[in-house]
Amino acid sequence: MAKVTIIIISYNSFEDTTKPCLDSIYSCKTGIPFQTVIIDNASAGAIVKQLKDIEQHYHDMRIIYNTTNEGFAGGNNIGITSSTSDYYVLLNNDTIVTDHWLDRLISFLEQHPDVGLVGPSTNYAGSEQRIHVKSTDEAGILHEGSQWAHVCAGDHFYTGMLSFFCIAMKHEVIARVGLLDKAFGVGMFEDTDYCLRTVKSGYKIACLEDVFIFHKGSKSFNKLPDLNSLFYRNLLLYENKHQLVWEPEHNKYLTLILQYIRSAEAEPESRERALFKIANKTRMLEQLGCGHLFRNYAQLSMNTSASGACGQGLLEQCSRMPGLRYPLKSLSVLIHHGPKEVIKRIFFKFESMWQKLKTVLRESTAARRFKKTRFRRAFVILKEHGWKELARKIKRKLFPGAANPYDHLQLLNDITINVIEKQYEDDALLLPFSVVTTVKNEGDNIITFLQSMENQSARPQEVVIVDGGSKDNTAVLVRSYADSSSLKIKLIRHDNLNIAEGRNEGVRNTSHEVVVFTDAGCRLDTDFCRNLVGPLSEDKTIDLVGGIYHPVQYHAASEQLIPDWSTGDMAWWKSFLPSARSQAVRKSTFWKCGGFPEYLTLTGEDTLFDINYRRFSNKWVYNKKAFVYWKAPTSQEQALRLWKSYGTGDGESGIGDFQFYPHLIEYRKTWQIQDATTMGAFVEGYIAGRENRSRIEIARKKIKGVLLVLANRPFGCLQADDPLFIQCRDCIAANQKVIYVCTSRSAQGKRYFDIDYSMIELYYVDDFDTDEFVDRYRDILEAVILVRNTDNRQLVSIERKILELQKSGYYKLNRDADIIQCIFRAQPANGDNVRAQKEQEVIDHYKRWFPIEKRQGRFFADMMIEKMPKWLDHDISSNRLSILDFGCSCGHLVHLLSSKYPASRVSGLDIEAVRINKALEYYPGNRFICEDIRKIPDRFDCIFTSNVLEHFENPFDIVAELLLDHLNKYLVILVPYHEMNRIEGHYYTFTEQSFPPLFRDLVLQYTTVFGCNNDYWPGSQILAVYKKQLR
Repeated sequence: MAKVTIIIISYNSFEDTTKPCLDSIYSCKTGIPFQTVIIDNASAGAIVKQLKDIEQHYHDMRIIYNTTNEGFAGGNNIGITSSTSDYYVLLNNDTIVTDHWLDRLISFLEQHPDVGLVGPSTNYAGSEQRIHVKSTDEAGILHEGSQWAHVCAGDHFYTGMLSFFCIAMKHEVIARVGLLDKAFGVGMFEDTDYCLRTVKSGYKIACLEDVFIFHKGSKSFNKLPDLNSLFYRNLLLYENKHQLVWEPEHNKYLTLILQYIRSAEAEPESRERALFKIANKTRMLEQLGCGHLFRNYAQLSMNTSASGACGQGLLEQCSRMPGLRYPLKSLSVLIHHGPKEVIKRIFFKFESMWQKLKTVLRESTAARRFKKTRFRRAFVILKEHGWKELARKIKRKLFPGAANPYDHLQLLNDITINVIEKQYEDDALLLPFSVVTTVKNEGDNIITFLQSMENQSARPQEVVIVDGGSKDNTAVLVRSYADSSSLKIKLIRHDNLNIAEGRNEGVRNTSHEVVVFTDAGCRLDTDFCRNLVGPLSEDKTIDLVGGIYHPVQYHAASEQLIPDWSTGDMAWWKSFLPSARSQAVRKSTFWKCGGFPEYLTLTGEDTLFDINYRRFSNKWVYNKKAFVYWKAPTSQEQALRLWKSYGTGDGESGIGDFQFYPHLIEYRKTWQIQDATTMGAFVEGYIAGRENRSRIEIARKKIKGVLLVLANRPFGCLQADDPLFIQCRDCIAANQKVIYVCTSRSAQGKRYFDIDYSMIELYYVDDFDTDEFVDRYRDILEAVILVRNTDNRQLVSIERKILELQKSGYYKLNRDADIIQCIFRAQPANGDNVRAQKEQEVIDHYKRWFPIEKRQGRFFADMMIEKMPKWLDHDISSNRLSILDFGCSCGHLVHLLSSKYPASRVSGLDIEAVRINKALEYYPGNRFICEDIRKIPDRFDCIFTSNVLEHFENPFDIVAELLLDHLNKYLVILVPYHEMNRIEGHYYTFTEQSFPPLFRDLVLQYTTVFGCNNDYWPGSQILAVYKKQLR
């Protein structure tokens, strides 16, 4: 029996791996008898032939040929079970061993009975076994490695993890711990798993620093397809097996360096050797990347981090050993004193100096550009407009508005926010829930995602996956997995959906009130769903639960993308908006806010969704125990690109104005973005998104007009009952854009208004550019309403310029479509009553002539008549049924019904006198009632209601309370269908599930859905007919 068996795995390589490895094994010096077993994992025929040719060239060597690729673990298990030895060495075929390597490994195991695994130092490994080498060729690396081994003679250190490129183990360890886990397939994490199992069995793990083995690195793995998916698959398997969260912390270089320093302090004669090791390992840190390695040690859930503790120890030791200052010079960037420091002191010192230098260079470039181009522009302005206009332009460029008009507004509704860190255990108390995710070409990640769903401690009742148009094998993989899984998986395929459209479609297809959102590219903690749904199940007043997210791999580039979750600053948590990669919502509230906004082109949909969802919420909870691992950027380029896309989304939605208004003004001054860091990328994206805003508002959001307000007071100073605010609010509710320009910069505190902030833009008059405004809304300038309630000269100038453009033919007012321009010139008022009266005149004028409402009402009336079932038409005309139009507005439907059924008594009812007066003016021959329906004694055979019930949070309660007592036979309802981006004033989204087959005495007889797709309504409508049963 050979004392040692060396096991080597071969797969599709020979000349550059297996052969040099065997040559080094049999040519190097060693005093221990051994045998070699090569396991070939179904290599190609040429490789097999080469192996057979050398089988007789080496003594004590045999080759086992597998018919399938058994992977790293499976192949080594075959080698172990096919041999009987005291010790086993697992050796990669892409290694070159050195003299006495085997003697020292086995000798150490013999002398240390408490050690189960031992490995060497190397030039390539994913652990602290790796040393820094300058050479790039094999001979040079071997020379530097021999120098390292010579200096470190007799040295070793204990660790929790060894890379299995070369590992020696005892037979008794295998007997106690077992074989390698074949579940890890061809490789990755099987070594991490075995090391953990060894430590749990009571053994230590050691690395011999005086043994160096050259490792080429991943020669077999590089021949495998899709390494990324393999990594995440095995990572998830490892975490679920051991019920822990893996963090790349086995590179404990800081701890190792601290050991070197302490040993040097305890043994002064070893000081030079310690300096040599410290210098090498610190250079290794630099090679790996300081920021990345620093964050590898950060314990996200603790107030102090491992690197912080090690850093403190290093500083204390260094203060006693001045001679260590030079080798620790580069290491100092890794030392910090707490998570909030994040190595700001040194790591960003030179970066900030470089950014300042680049800023100076940019400013000088901008100055030269200004001299060349702005002088010509100034000459043109002087020639065409005179000195006053030139002076105004210069003043605006040199002294832009530094203040932010959005500072007077509070973006988020003030609700209760709680932050918890609670682990939920009782699954029986959890509400049933659905998981929704969107995919598009996620073939690399989808199986890992589905496995993480199946391994949840609280499994969802259903997983809804919306494919937005994948071109790869994503859908095939989902269907295949669903066929063999106990999970209920719904796959919905569309040719082209963005993320927001996909999430909304997913929610439509869920069966439960609680909906969990996450991304298919994320890895989920085992208790993610349980800890996210737990608070919603525990407290019915909670509307949303947000989780947190950690990066799969830390990198300096993603520092600013990952919040400091350990903060106890409640002001920060109250302003934080959860990501849709980790949140749970209630479906009823989801539809109240209109779901995710579908008109944005890149990102920003979850930010705007959170803002709108919060308008309808009372309480949110953040649970730190509900977390996912997110694939954060691993390079500065990726991070900047992501920041820019975030900025683009905020620029398109308008939400970015709250933060970046001053940046916009500064950009207009120099046409340069001064900040080159991540904030600069965000601003650059915001500028690009803002320039794209009007296009998507008109083309995709279907805004129908613009209200340009020129006023003295800031918008934040308006009261809720202020006529000017009411006018702006009503305009936003009618899907009109509001541009509010004011002169005053004084306001006290912040105000929150329950409006859609994405539909309003605020400016100080000095910052408002009339030319830009006209360019942005050129296509709908005929639908611009201009209101000026002050004689401020700057505001008068804006008004005159717009009128001049109209007179010059730049745009034409479309009076044939009842579109007019309303300009009100208010004289200075002597009292508030006079001012309020004049403002009310403006509003009345606006309401009387605003065209969209009138044309929209006619359109819906026509649609209701056209889509009504023929049997109902026949019943009404044959039996002369009486009709009431409930919420008749301007009377269009009443007029059409009266014309269609002249023998029937048709009435219109509305509680707003302004609308009834309009109806009487438009259709004086019809019957209209301005009254609460509960106060009239009349009963009607048919009650029609068109686009009314969506204005109530509980529409069928309204039907029961107001309409049933006045109804004899038919109730006809027309409402928006699946209204995702609900306009202001709509509080309920109707779906096919919204209409019960039986409600009180009403039986559902008929429904039809039809698309509008025009300026009056950009989506679909649903018509439903109920018949009242006779008792």
